[in-house]
Amino acid sequence: MKNEQLNIPNNDNNQNNVLIEIPLIVLSILEFMPFFYSLDSRVLYAIKLFFLAVFMVGMLSENSKLFTKALIIFFVVNVFNVYWHYQVWDRYDVGVLFIITRGSMIWMYMIASMYLCRFGRESFKRVLKNLSIILLSITSLTTIRTLLIYPEASRSLGNGHVVNGVETETLLRMNTATWGLVYGMAISVAFLLCEYKKTRKKTYLLISIIISTCVALSQITFALLMVLVIWVWVMLFYTEENKKKKIAIIIILVVAVALYINRESVLLLLYSLLENWGIDTLARRFYQLYISVRLSAWYGDSQARFDLYLRSIETFVNHPIMGYHVTSSDGIYLMVGMHSTIFDILASTGLVGVVCAFVPFVYVSRYIKTNINTGYSMAYIISLTLIIFFNVINPTNNSLQAYYAAFILPMLSSDGTQEKTIKFVFRH
Repeated sequence: MKNEQLNIPNNDNNQNNVLIEIPLIVLSILEFMPFFYSLDSRVLYAIKLFFLAVFMVGMLSENSKLFTKALIIFFVVNVFNVYWHYQVWDRYDVGVLFIITRGSMIWMYMIASMYLCRFGRESFKRVLKNLSIILLSITSLTTIRTLLIYPEASRSLGNGHVVNGVETETLLRMNTATWGLVYGMAISVAFLLCEYKKTRKKTYLLISIIISTCVALSQITFALLMVLVIWVWVMLFYTEENKKKKIAIIIILVVAVALYINRESVLLLLYSLLENWGIDTLARRFYQLYISVRLSAWYGDSQARFDLYLRSIETFVNHPIMGYHVTSSDGIYLMVGMHSTIFDILASTGLVGVVCAFVPFVYVSRYIKTNINTGYSMAYIISLTLIIFFNVINPTNNSLQAYYAAFILPMLSSDGTQEKTIKFVFRH
């Protein structure tokens, strides 16, 4: 008789992770259903912190090594968050608690993705995937309904403005996606389209179209740009056949050259169409871009945004080590653009802040990239690229949903992650 051990993939043999799974289910509901944003922000943050604590307790009981890594990451990034807040506002107040809470939730989603890609049960991932897709679909439809009545609703929820006399709380109770959630929805399209390409289930394609329509109607320019990039990236390049890839590249190059040659006419056409359809904000963006092309110089909002980026970069060049610390005699807005997470961190905290913020980010990203099955990592690669782009072009602390979509959703892909193994013994 000879004993031989054989490793067989199985992730469903561990039933002791309910303390990890329940928080992820509850938080997906809280993040993707803006109706709950109408709650008092202190109550909402308290609920999120409670489930973060439950998640960490579950992590401790499930995997002490990963718990230790998570604890170190939380400590480093929250020390950084406190320092960043002090550098910007020159004081320690209740605002510190909010930035710590938001920062902790962002990193919880990243740490949860580390857990899911190595130890998550396949049955749970199916449940969380289906729940997330249902929530995104419901919110897309309710938001489209609102935007057809109040076209500026999602944009207004990002800056706190009242739309046509309708208060913020009313729009939220209508389950209208906020600015941050729209970016999360945009990034989720990468996961959904990759699932469609892999399974050929038309449901994923239909939901991707609904979400993309919602993002377009929101008139949030960079979110729409993300969606367009995702559609081109996935639909044309996510294929195993080299011949199709070559054809896709040729098509893209031909279209790109044609658009570049006729760029003024194309931009003017887009402006006219959007204006006729009543999508005024996007129409204005394309008109400003048309003027920029004609003048060969940035014009309008684009010029203003780049000026803010340059302001932060110049401040970093002048204060490269510890960053710029605001004083009572001048305002932070004179020295930091406050329109880009990455540039603002550079300006406010210098190289010290860069190390504290980006080393954990790089570690988590590499951990996931190492452990996710390369055959199904396209959604994660696209999402990671977009979340980095998002941090360059915008302040992202208020968009927890974008991080959830970028880090959690790709881990839910069926057969998309490496599985734990169990051993069977055969006698022969």
